[in-house]
Amino acid sequence: MSMRLYPASKLGPRSFRLLQISRSKEGVHECRLSEHSIDHPPRYIPVSYTWGPSEVSEVASQQSSSTSPHHPPNVLLNGTVWEITPSLSELLHALFSTPANEREYLWVDALCINQGDVKERTDQVNLMCRIYSQGAFVFVWLGPANEHTTKVLTMISQLAKTYRALRKQDDSMNVLNAIQNLSAADSLRLLGLDERTTSDDWIAFDCFYRRRWFFRVWTIQEFALSSAVVGWWGVKSINWEELFDTARLILNSSMIIMLGAVVQGQSAPVKDVSYSIPIYYLAGDLVKPRRAAELEHSQEFNVWLRPGSKRCAAASVNFLVISARVFRATDPLDRVFAFFGVWEKIAKQGFGEKFDVKADYKKTTRVVYTEFMTTVLLRTGSLNFLSSVQPSHGQDGIKGLPSWVPDYSTIIVAPIIQYLSTRIPLRNIDAHANTRLCPPLEGRHRIFDYRLKFDWSPRKQTSLTNRRRVFDIRGNELTVPSLVFGTVIHIGSSYSELLDSNFEKTLSMLLLSPQKYPDGRSRLQAFHSMLMFDNDLPPISRFRTLWIFLFIRQICVRWQRSGIHAEEYLEEVGIPRFLKIILENGENPYFPTFTELKATLQNLGYWKRAGGDDNSVEMQEMLAEIGKLDSHFRNTYVDRRPFLLDNGYFGMTGQDVEPGDTIRIVPDGRAFFAFRKIAQQAGEQDRYVLIGESYVSGTMAGEASDYIKQTERQWETICVI
Repeated sequence: MSMRLYPASKLGPRSFRLLQISRSKEGVHECRLSEHSIDHPPRYIPVSYTWGPSEVSEVASQQSSSTSPHHPPNVLLNGTVWEITPSLSELLHALFSTPANEREYLWVDALCINQGDVKERTDQVNLMCRIYSQGAFVFVWLGPANEHTTKVLTMISQLAKTYRALRKQDDSMNVLNAIQNLSAADSLRLLGLDERTTSDDWIAFDCFYRRRWFFRVWTIQEFALSSAVVGWWGVKSINWEELFDTARLILNSSMIIMLGAVVQGQSAPVKDVSYSIPIYYLAGDLVKPRRAAELEHSQEFNVWLRPGSKRCAAASVNFLVISARVFRATDPLDRVFAFFGVWEKIAKQGFGEKFDVKADYKKTTRVVYTEFMTTVLLRTGSLNFLSSVQPSHGQDGIKGLPSWVPDYSTIIVAPIIQYLSTRIPLRNIDAHANTRLCPPLEGRHRIFDYRLKFDWSPRKQTSLTNRRRVFDIRGNELTVPSLVFGTVIHIGSSYSELLDSNFEKTLSMLLLSPQKYPDGRSRLQAFHSMLMFDNDLPPISRFRTLWIFLFIRQICVRWQRSGIHAEEYLEEVGIPRFLKIILENGENPYFPTFTELKATLQNLGYWKRAGGDDNSVEMQEMLAEIGKLDSHFRNTYVDRRPFLLDNGYFGMTGQDVEPGDTIRIVPDGRAFFAFRKIAQQAGEQDRYVLIGESYVSGTMAGEASDYIKQTERQWETICVI
């Protein structure tokens, strides 16, 4: 934006600016700003769009160029030439093309807020709930149309009809999982699409759902707070219900993988930000008391709440913030601030709470994230919300955050408990149930009395509700009771390591594990079941195919690096001996025998000189089988690492886990949690860091309660920093 002085006077208290447009003169559009009271505004239309460059997907631009012409990069704002972004230029051009818009007041954030004034920007963010709620409707601009617009919108409409029809049938979505080629005639008929639909049409379809508006964090609130939403893609209007239903069709079937294959020639990215329309409806439901009450009965929401924990606006907003972690924000503070308008409406209309939380762009991101998590924990009184902390290995996050505070700036996979809530009953997601035979916690630990506050600083407001809790927060320190379930003695390969065929850690871990799992299963059965969180278990043959493929990948890598043949490599790393030991007791054949592996390698041409054909029918069939596993690993394995405990249990947690870390149970926790003791100087209190939420196979419904009683495990208080 231009560095020139903003061409409007400072705003008074509880005021905001509105914009009026007029026909362009000499190629420059005219915009006039006027100040109004937020309490008594005229009729106006808030606009929702995205900042930055023109809304043209990189993939789409390779297929074709946008049909929109170049628009002037400047406007006359209160008589001053004002530089604007290309995307705003496209929006204004669309608005100027309709003469009736000259009679409307509009609210466009980039022009109506002095973006160079931090105080004004903060004040206006704190009015967002009113600004978007009081508008006549919200106008959503998805960018200029192109030659694919009509076809894509037709596909969306037809796919939405297919979804609604399938939803009425039992187990209907499994029908779509049989689709292997989205452009095949039989697949198109099954989906209700024109048989002339091509791969280019699918690419354009995918590009539409990847438009920036669909994963810009601010647009969630802008959509949810409106009384009505009118959306346009060029000159074509948008049917939101159809967009929503089609997105659910994609997300709830293997079509997301098929689309990835069409667009990229491989599986879609694991941390995919597309097809995110359901989050908008989730936010919209949360701000409507009747719909919010219905939502609170859903497992996916209730998994965050425990009997006795406070149902409050903070719990609802935390659910929304965590669900939207794949969305993008230029300023990391907006990962939290962008939901304050929704929070305000939920607090006031849903719970009758006083709402004094304020955005403050002068605060550091570390402080804002810590304050938000502190507020969630104190207002709910539940440590189950520690499941909000998810692994962010390898991502550039916020430095200096306490380990118990989520880094909202990083993209994450779904929390374990939230993923499980879509698969199994809540009674089977309850790590804390393993302590039911232990002495009551209240008799052994200090119970903290506190006042449930409803402002951002929990020590400033008068009490609305009293609640007893077993944890305490003082600055960056979280003091919690915990019970050690086991100590990590070995770790397996992370998902990224597995993709690189670096699987030796996992093979070593399996050899070190007891032949019989604590619940009586074989170690191979328990381990491979754990990789799927013990749900939706595929045929054993699919895992065997995975291991054969991984052996082939590693053989090819070693041949390319050092010219080592398959037989020499396999002997070098001890694969024949490993397979003999791991299968000698007649365990289920999750691995091939060495004879089977050698025969497969010879048949595919990889035994000598690693000269197999990666494009052969056999290899493509193998990849298709592995792709079915990958669709589950996206939710269970990505960004995590398997581990073996000293008591023989397998589990999965953040990939930063190390031998010596302890897997613990905390009060209210539906999941286990991995902690690491930090070295301290003599005489100092032991401190721990939270590694992350953890899954332990065969214990998640309290099955290990007898073991915990027999081993006389005791609660202990730890300080987490």
